[in-house]
Amino acid sequence: MAIHHLNCASMRGRFPRLEAITYCLLVETNRGLVLVDTGIGRQDYTDPSRLMRVFMFW
Repeated sequence: MAIHHLNCASMRGRFPRLEAITYCLLVETNRGLVLVDTGIGRQDYTDPSRLMRVFMFW
């Protein structure tokens, strides 16, 4: 089994030189490929943390 890290989104915050990346994992199994989304979820929008608010533009 092999696991590959994919850059699915790049974000830039309100402050210069502050960047974040959301990852997806691509897992190779003996039954095929599995894509695991590890990025932004619904809770990040409904109840964002202080760090998440830096990347959101209201």
